[in-house]
Amino acid sequence: MQHIAALETRSIAELNFMMRDAHERLYAARTGSPEHRLAKAAIDMISLSLMQRMH
Repeated sequence: MQHIAALETRSIAELNFMMRDAHERLYAARTGSPEHRLAKAAIDMISLSLMQRMH
């Protein structure tokens, strides 16, 4: 869970930028490709980090 801890140290602005980048990578990748799965996982992790801050 080292990556989750790294996300928790990021500002909201940094997380928003990372989310935008991950979505761009998701849309650019072929569905089912390793790049597509990685971008999807990044979006899930960033979303989790953002949701944790709201509670």
